[in-house]
Amino acid sequence: TSTLPSQSCEPPTRRIDPVVQSVNNYFNIKTIFY
Repeated sequence: TSTLPSQSCEPPTRRIDPVVQSVNNYFNIKTIFY
């Protein structure tokens, strides 16, 4: 397990697809505006 320390430390949000990220961004903006 010590062979991939960086992968374990990195957040899973970096592997999210662009579409999912866009939807997440949209919901984030909606939450900020509301």
